[in-house]
Amino acid sequence: MFKSTKFRIATKYALSLVVGTILALFLLIGNDIENMELFINIQNFLFNHTIYVYFLSAALFLLPSTILYFAGKKAYLKMLLDEDDLDIDQKKKAGYLDTSMTVLGVFNVINFMQYGVLYHKTTENPTTILILFMLGILFTAVLQVSIVKFIQKNDQRLKGDPTKVTFNKDFIQSMDEAEQLKVFKSAYKSLQLLKTITLFLIVISIFMNIVAETGGFAIVISCIFMIAQLLSFTYYEKRTI
Repeated sequence: MFKSTKFRIATKYALSLVVGTILALFLLIGNDIENMELFINIQNFLFNHTIYVYFLSAALFLLPSTILYFAGKKAYLKMLLDEDDLDIDQKKKAGYLDTSMTVLGVFNVINFMQYGVLYHKTTENPTTILILFMLGILFTAVLQVSIVKFIQKNDQRLKGDPTKVTFNKDFIQSMDEAEQLKVFKSAYKSLQLLKTITLFLIVISIFMNIVAETGGFAIVISCIFMIAQLLSFTYYEKRTI
């Protein structure tokens, strides 16, 4: 088991080194990322057609999440009616509600990212872009709250107000032990994956700064993020949840 752990760690570091080296060589061959024709064309499209970018992200994320919501809701209700004869396929479809929540969360991040990155560069009307940004936040918030309320309505055990900051704590505490264990295992695996991804981002940002002089801000942010992960895990490990 110890050898297996060492092998996984060595593999992660080796993979980070290989990817970083490939990226560095790619940037060296391109000489200057700002002069790459493809990169410039992408920049121009984003800056000149920002509204289309917002509609495209909505079509890619908000539309599927809405479809998943209604499909999962229908399957969930049918599953409750057929408790004596539980259909595995129906149970999987009920899981579309969780998938919808995940897709909405991804869209939220992308919505903030595109607004922050394109705000000073876009040639579109700033007020229009702000309205689209706020509409995206409003839509995701309403649909996420609707999903939680729907599940709580059909499972009286689950507590917590999704509009309050204490929701996650209240919701988890209302679960049974098996459900809590599943959540905690998923959280731990997610933490380990995030540590690997953050290390990868640190390596990439360092190479980008060395080769293309992108600045140290991305390096600082990535390192702060990793430190926050390590400290938060240690903190919660030492206190009773």
